[in-house]
Amino acid sequence: MMATIYKCQDEQILKDLCSIFKRGMVQKELIDTTDAANDLEETYLAICDKYGVSKKTAEFIMNMTFKHWFSLNEKKVVTAYETLVAANKKSKKDNAMINMGYFLPLLKEFCDKTIPLYDKGYDQGPFVPYTMPKYGSAPVKIMYVGRDTYYWEPIETLKKSYKENRLEDYLDANTKCVDVDKMLTWKNNSGSFWNFANKLHLLIRTGQLVSDITTIDEKQKEILEEIGYGNLYSIELIETLRKRYEEPTLLPSTEYYTICEAAKPFESLRTMIEAYHPDYVFVLSWIEKMDFLDGTDFQWQKDLYTDSDKKYRAVYLSKQYKTKVIWSLHPNSMWRKGLCKQDTDNLIHFLANSLNEL
Repeated sequence: MMATIYKCQDEQILKDLCSIFKRGMVQKELIDTTDAANDLEETYLAICDKYGVSKKTAEFIMNMTFKHWFSLNEKKVVTAYETLVAANKKSKKDNAMINMGYFLPLLKEFCDKTIPLYDKGYDQGPFVPYTMPKYGSAPVKIMYVGRDTYYWEPIETLKKSYKENRLEDYLDANTKCVDVDKMLTWKNNSGSFWNFANKLHLLIRTGQLVSDITTIDEKQKEILEEIGYGNLYSIELIETLRKRYEEPTLLPSTEYYTICEAAKPFESLRTMIEAYHPDYVFVLSWIEKMDFLDGTDFQWQKDLYTDSDKKYRAVYLSKQYKTKVIWSLHPNSMWRKGLCKQDTDNLIHFLANSLNEL
């Protein structure tokens, strides 16, 4: 949808739209037939699809402008486009965001490799990184990366989207699996992760540590709408599957591991940076997964590392990217490390203060 296209892509779409309509003005005597108009329409729709604009939105623009085809000029196209973008941003302000233009080709490649394999038992689509609605306008852009999911969007959604050549529908559904309202109600493992991440985010943004995340006010909820979300594993791990299947007899399997391998682009730091350009990435999972950094020049900072005094932190910095990566414990593992509630709060303060050190 138009509101999910980032600025650089907006400008490119606008440039292409103007080019097409400008060409139409020059050739207006040649497009007086249905066939010629349809050719132009197909070209226009193809460009919109290339940049991740949904077909519904593309047709809306087309219907709005084609009916005045012969009186169009470039300025009118620009005005119409900007008006539509503003309207879409207002009407979709409560929706989570995903960089469609970036992830559609990756999801298509994933599906081409894996759709037939899903008949062997695994029943969830891949997790794809996304952001909450206000991430794009946040004063500091922060993504929080967990380990894996516990359930995700059912595979039927992915199969249907793939069959109908509407993979944007799956990406849209993917963004609805976790939102701020859900974060604030979960009491299970996911709740522990989001309880920690939300407290950390509010402390960074407001300077105050919230005691009970379920009692925050509307202004604080709006701040949580700035969060970006990623995972080290796009496909649920075997140990996660065993928690929700009494007898996962079909797993592990060759098909399962092939699906995991195909999903690696969705669990890459480089992918998250290129799609969302975060200032900071907090990885909340104290495990060794260095392929997360593949394709980047991020280096471990020995002088900023600590795993003593109930403070856990590893920092990775890059010369190529402005993003700073801070790696710490997954909230569910804190009790195994002997951390009580006060220790956890101290760790949140420690991680928040890390931003001042970097």
